[in-house]
Amino acid sequence: MVLGDIDLFGYPGVEVLEALGDRLPPELEVRPVDGPVYLTSVTLHATAPRPPVGRRAREAAAAEETERALAELEPLWTTERDRWQLLEAGGGYLPCRRDDPRTVLMICHEAVARRVTAAMLAAGVEVVPAP
Repeated sequence: MVLGDIDLFGYPGVEVLEALGDRLPPELEVRPVDGPVYLTSVTLHATAPRPPVGRRAREAAAAEETERALAELEPLWTTERDRWQLLEAGGGYLPCRRDDPRTVLMICHEAVARRVTAAMLAAGVEVVPAP
């Protein structure tokens, strides 16, 4: 699981907390750890946002959320393009770290995933076959 560009479970907990520094969102609870122990859980405390009223408002909110997600992921095909590759998987592609192809970025919003993949392909991000 990746938060920003930090793999929460791929490094010892002390290193993860150090890398997060003051960027740890207040809704996220990460229990402190000592030594070379890896994190085993991360808890997110959030309240559900109130849904917009009306079809147009819901569509506008969904479009805004998609754009916000794309802006957050933009480094995958711009400034961090050399750190990522696209793994062919089941007729589609999954963004994965070049230095560790087992670390796949799961994008759970289908429209965002399609647009990220299209942007990465257009930017010339390397495509690799599934192992």
